[in-house]
Amino acid sequence: MINQQLALEVKENGTTTLTDRRTGKSWRCAPPIVRLWNVAEDRLAELSADRLSVSRIDGNSNVTLSILAKDKGISFDIEYSLKESVMEVRIPISSIEEKDPGFRLLSVTPLPSFGAVSTGEPGYILLPNYSGVICRFDKDVSLTHSDMVYMQQSQWEDFADLPVFGICHKDSAFLGVLVSGEFDAEVVTELNSGTNRQNCIYPRLHYRYGKADSIDNIDRIIRYNFLSGDDASYAGMACAYRNYLLQERHLRPLKDRLANQKPLSNYNAYNFIKIFCAAKSPQPDGAGAMHITTTFAQAQEILKELKDAGIERASIILVGWNQDGHDGKYPTRLPADPRLGGDEGLKRLIDYAKGLGYQITFHDNYADGYQTSPDFDEGDAVMDRDGWPTRAGTWSGGRSYILCPHKSLKFAERDLVLTRGLGLNGLCYLDAMIQPPRICYDKRHGHPATRRAYCEGAKAIARLGREIFGGCEIENAVDFISDSIDGIAQVITHKVSAIQDSNLGRYFIDEFVPFYQIAYHGIIQYRICPLEQHEQVFGSTQAGLLKEIEYGAMPRTEVCYEPQDECEFPCYRESLPLMKKQYDILCKELGHLQLEFVEDHRMLSPGAYRTLYSGGTEVIVNYGEIDYVYNGRTVKSKSYLVTEGREL
Repeated sequence: MINQQLALEVKENGTTTLTDRRTGKSWRCAPPIVRLWNVAEDRLAELSADRLSVSRIDGNSNVTLSILAKDKGISFDIEYSLKESVMEVRIPISSIEEKDPGFRLLSVTPLPSFGAVSTGEPGYILLPNYSGVICRFDKDVSLTHSDMVYMQQSQWEDFADLPVFGICHKDSAFLGVLVSGEFDAEVVTELNSGTNRQNCIYPRLHYRYGKADSIDNIDRIIRYNFLSGDDASYAGMACAYRNYLLQERHLRPLKDRLANQKPLSNYNAYNFIKIFCAAKSPQPDGAGAMHITTTFAQAQEILKELKDAGIERASIILVGWNQDGHDGKYPTRLPADPRLGGDEGLKRLIDYAKGLGYQITFHDNYADGYQTSPDFDEGDAVMDRDGWPTRAGTWSGGRSYILCPHKSLKFAERDLVLTRGLGLNGLCYLDAMIQPPRICYDKRHGHPATRRAYCEGAKAIARLGREIFGGCEIENAVDFISDSIDGIAQVITHKVSAIQDSNLGRYFIDEFVPFYQIAYHGIIQYRICPLEQHEQVFGSTQAGLLKEIEYGAMPRTEVCYEPQDECEFPCYRESLPLMKKQYDILCKELGHLQLEFVEDHRMLSPGAYRTLYSGGTEVIVNYGEIDYVYNGRTVKSKSYLVTEGREL
């Protein structure tokens, strides 16, 4: 197949070569790999090209490979098509046949080692971890790393929260997007593979995790976007992904949602101030001592001082307002804890906040359940393959259980209306959303036993919160839920401590890049980390502020009135001067950029970075020890420069 930009050759053994006619670059891959479960021998079988029978069916606009494992009774099709600068690879679910009950299809890797580049060549691999990371072709070790898209619990440190992957080589690049079947896709990265020392990244598409599992009944689709010239970069990949989000997934820009979602009017306010009220010491039985750090009356004092300090517009999130404080008795939350002031004290606080012109809302949770709750039913928890209710960490309410979102929805339907009815005027905020997807095997819950079903249940809760409150924010950046939310508490742009010495952290992460931020800026508002962590994460509070400026992030802080034992949040008075600085720069000076897209991001020189917005505004950040000159203008050391430009 051939069009004006691309040429595709698919051989009968399944090898594929895609040539970008604009640059002459050819991207190649090995034949498909199929993994089966041999029931009689009770072990995995992997079939490569020499064990498969492949026939090619040519069409006018696509090529189909019909693949058959003759002695295993398994067959399926792989369809290839071209449109402009995009190649789409599809495995229709209707084409899969399993005729021999002694073998069960586990996974297919349709394009293994696609786009492999030799060690020592210029360029990098884009991995879907954190906000996006790049790995250059300069390693001496031979390693393979893989992550499930949206992670498994055992991989939570990797934060693989995007259904994308890619390679940039010289003046050519591709961005792979898992369009369908992403919940059961694994992204595999290889360094220095084979005698030719090849580096590559590609998806493995899972159909089952055990021989008795049902297959999720959807097509598996991978879309490869090919980029050239100046677009052949992580920024170009992110812009291509944003176009996909807008055109194919029909996400709407933030500016187009303002009229119908009233809480979004605070888009340029200090719109994420958490005030921590109370929590118990974590014990497995949930009987730990209660620590009160902010009563509702004390919260009013905090709000008054915020206003007096010059933070005119803000959104407040109360944490631990509910029974037994933060993570106290979910799925029970009402009434408000009487030790903090009860429902009446809470209503006075809400009215006071609104009188200051602030938005106020609750930190809430529909993902976890605790046995201390009168509403708790072990039958509402995710049931694992062994018939166990899924347990998680020990928090304030004791040992937590992961609730099946299809069962937790009933609590959201009951309580979101009630909490909104207290007078809240901010976005619905959902904690612990979304956790690594689980497979719930409880047939009584009425959903398929798939990772996708778990995620669809979580989306239903977020959509309900958005409908009732006028908008919804969640804790973590997880791509699939983006059409149901308006904000993210954190997009992690640094290695968490648990991954510092892992193979991923040591060999596969050369640099963090703002892929997520470029793709979603102007669509979803995001933060990086709390103000109180800036020094720990970035080396200083000034460096943390510069990172927020560089990445187009909004500010975030978590404070309390009177820290107690085991409280990790500072007294608000310690944070107030820095909060005011964030407010003046990120909200008042740069807040209007929240309604624009990011069109480019790049390093100008070591320590100096440029972010370009769709309105033509450039933001130059200089982390260096000496001044930097950009287009005749000086960017002072450890400072920034904003240049207003014409619309692009």
